[in-house]
Amino acid sequence: MDSVVILAMDGSNLNSELQKLIETHEFVMGVKKMKIFLSHKGADKPMVRKYKQTLEVLGFDVWLDEDAMPAGTTLHKGILQGFKDSCAAIFFITPNYKDEGFLETEVNYAITEKMQKGDRFAVVTLVFSDDDGKTGEVPELLKTYVWKQPYDDLEAVQEIIKALPVKLGDVRYR
Repeated sequence: MDSVVILAMDGSNLNSELQKLIETHEFVMGVKKMKIFLSHKGADKPMVRKYKQTLEVLGFDVWLDEDAMPAGTTLHKGILQGFKDSCAAIFFITPNYKDEGFLETEVNYAITEKMQKGDRFAVVTLVFSDDDGKTGEVPELLKTYVWKQPYDDLEAVQEIIKALPVKLGDVRYR
């Protein structure tokens, strides 16, 4: 099927504005879940999977690389699209979180989304310690945002929920 490009009288492309309107309508009507991007180092994936599962139980659509990008996906494009589709990026800063490729790019993408979406996008940075008490170091670009060092997983989830740019709905029977 061919795509249709809608042009305004002045020749500008209305597709992006129409897409924003459709996405807002889908969210308001409850058709589209809010997506949350999870940034982490591969070594921390077992921990991050637990947060993904918890956020999904709460009703969020969570972007995690292993699920969101099928084989053959161009890494930069897949990650960038994940940020564009999200209302927040959560950075799991552990002693393992060191930039060896994509982590700096993810920070840059998050900051770009924050500048473009303003209050409709949150940059959430959580700092964790390992079993030896060593703490992850917050990347310089993320230091311009308030970051939290939760005591445990429950406190970390609470910090995530408080930081999101969306309000959870009323509790109702299923």
